Amino acid sequence: MLIAKAASDPREPRPAPAKVSPVRETVTLVLEQSERPLQATEIYVAACELAGEPLLWSTVRSALSAGSKGDLARFRRLGWGVYEAFRY
Repeated sequence: MLIAKAASDPREPRPAPAKVSPVRETVTLVLEQSERPLQATEIYVAACELAGEPLLWSTVRSALSAGSKGDLARFRRLGWGVYEAFRY
């Protein structure tokens, strides 16, 4: 019965809502609170402290990469592994 109903009235799948990574939010907060540009390793240590748990280094690196690209970039890469938040 359920299969017959699905065949006669098919539904379109709903798109998954876009989620912002909690690690990306944490990295952004670390950079916004900093008064100077930080090296990626400093960002990693501060993000782990802020989160209260160890984070994956690869996830922090991905957040840094994603957060520094595109029209909606939250911070910028100043050099090899050095980042700062945009000051608006």
